[in-house]
Amino acid sequence: MRRLAILIPVLLITAAAGVGPGPRLAIVVHRSNPVDDLSRGQVRKMLLGQVRYWPDQTRLTLVVRDAASPAFHAMLTSVLRMSEAEYRRQWMSVEFRGEIAPPLKVLNSAESACRFVTFVPGAVALVESEAVGSGAVPVKVVRIEGKLPDDPGYSIQ
Repeated sequence: MRRLAILIPVLLITAAAGVGPGPRLAIVVHRSNPVDDLSRGQVRKMLLGQVRYWPDQTRLTLVVRDAASPAFHAMLTSVLRMSEAEYRRQWMSVEFRGEIAPPLKVLNSAESACRFVTFVPGAVALVESEAVGSGAVPVKVVRIEGKLPDDPGYSIQ
């Protein structure tokens, strides 16, 4: 009984703080993109600005959600395993070293990110999977290590 009295307030505080699993994320690309499957490592390299071109030599444009979004924080913790400050330093270091980073577009909703991807053939976005489930925006969801967001064992969430 005493454990229950301690556990209930902890659960309530955790729920109120928004702690828990983040949103399930999906990698989306333009429908004409020939890539169907990526590894976690490839996704990580893209998000860090280390990949500038797709295999067919189309220039990659990276689309991320704004820093206040749960999707952005899930990207940092689940995929990149770094803080927001470390992510910003990574992008600054790419520029400081004189490397040409891929264009980076920051958008405030998953829907706007998906719409952007439909108009830019080289674009790739990391968005909440619920935004692409309806099929209202014609984008292609890329498999991660052979799995789609609703598959058991999907590794980006």
